[in-house]
Amino acid sequence: MNKTKTTLIDLILYSLLLTATPFIMLQNYLQLSIAYFSRLSFSINNFSVPYILVIAFALLIFVFLKFRKTLNKKTFYTLLFVIFLIFIGHSVSDFYLNMKFYDLQQNWHYIAYSIFSFLMYRYCKTKNISPNKIILKTLLIAVSLSTFDEVFQLFLSSRTFDISDIAKDFWGAIIGVIFVFFIIEKNIVLKTNSQIQHKKFNDYIKNPFSVIFYSLILSFFFLIISPLLTDIKYCIITILITLFLFSIIFFAIHYFQYKTFRRFFTIFFIIAVISQIAFILKYKNKNIVYNANGITVYKGLVIPYFDVLIKPSGCYRLVDKKQIFTQTDISTILKYSPDIILIGRGIHGRGGEGFPAPYEVQFLFNSKLKSMVQVINLKNEQACAEYNKLKAEGKNVVFIIHNTD
Repeated sequence: MNKTKTTLIDLILYSLLLTATPFIMLQNYLQLSIAYFSRLSFSINNFSVPYILVIAFALLIFVFLKFRKTLNKKTFYTLLFVIFLIFIGHSVSDFYLNMKFYDLQQNWHYIAYSIFSFLMYRYCKTKNISPNKIILKTLLIAVSLSTFDEVFQLFLSSRTFDISDIAKDFWGAIIGVIFVFFIIEKNIVLKTNSQIQHKKFNDYIKNPFSVIFYSLILSFFFLIISPLLTDIKYCIITILITLFLFSIIFFAIHYFQYKTFRRFFTIFFIIAVISQIAFILKYKNKNIVYNANGITVYKGLVIPYFDVLIKPSGCYRLVDKKQIFTQTDISTILKYSPDIILIGRGIHGRGGEGFPAPYEVQFLFNSKLKSMVQVINLKNEQACAEYNKLKAEGKNVVFIIHNTD
C-alpha cells in the first residue's frame, strides 16, 4: 500500500473517531470518568497537586529530552505561543462550567483537532499540495467535521448543540496548523513572503503566512463570541458578529498600507479613545448609567447586546446569554461569595429562571461560606435601579444583566 493511501486511511479513521467520540463517551459514561480523573490529586504540605498536571509535566520533560538536539529559539518560542493559545482558549470559554485549565474535557477540543491538522498535513504532503491549500483545506474540513458533530449531537439524549465547541475545534485546528508549519516544517511559511498586507485580495489566500494569520484572527473572534451566545437560536447572530469584527480588522489592515486611510484611521482612533476616556471619567462613580434597547452603560463603558456579570469588586465580564440558570451556573456565581445575587432578567422579564423558587426575592444556602445568600430577580429597569441603590449602601452584590428579552 502506497503512502498516499495509508495516510488517507489514517485521516478517515481518525475523522470517524472524532465524530463518534461524543456518542461513545455518552453511552459508556466515559465523560464522568474523564471529569473524575481530571480532578484526582494528592497533597503536599496541604497543597493539592492534580495527577494530570504531573503526567503532563513528565511528558513535556520526555519530549524535551528526546528532541533537545533539534530545538532552537524559534521552535521554543513557537511552543510557548502554542501553550499561550491554549490558555487563551481556556480563559474565554465555559465561564459557568468553571473548569480548570488542566481539565481533559476542557482541552479535548484543542488536542483532538490539532492531531487532525497533523494527519491532514501528512495526507496532503503525499499529494504535493501547496502549503496555502493545505491550510485552507485543513481548516475548512475541520470546521465542517465539528459542525456535523454538533448537529449529530442534537439527536442524542442529554446532549445539546453548542456553537462554542465548534469555535474550540477551529482553534484546535489552528494550533495544529501552527505546530505543523512552524515546528515540523521548520518555519517554512516564513521562508516565503511572510506579509500580512497585499495589494490584491487574491494574494491573501495564496500566501501561507497570510492564511494562518487571518485564520487565527477569525478563529479568535469566533472563540470569544461563541461562548457568549451558546444557545442554538443565536447561531446566525454569532456568525454574523464574528464575520463583522473580522472584516473590520481585515480591511483596516489592508487599507492601512495607503496613506490617506492611515491619516483618517489615526484621527478617528484618537477621537474615539479620547471620547471613551472622557465618558469613563465622567461616569466612573455612577455604576449603571443606562440600560435600554439591549445596551448597558456601566461606569461609562458601553456594553451592547451581550449579558454581563458585575462582580462584588466592581469588575465585570461578559457571560453566556441565557434565560435559565443551571445548578452549575448558580454554583459558579456563589464562588464570588456575595451576600446578594441580583438578576436583571431582561427588558420583558423572560430570563432569570432556574432558581429554586419562582419569586422575586428568595434565599440560597452557600455551602462554601455556610451562610444564606439573598437572590433578587427583577426586570432590567428595576434591577439596575436596585443595583445602584445597593452599591451606594456598600452591599456585597453580584449583578447579572440579561441584556435583551
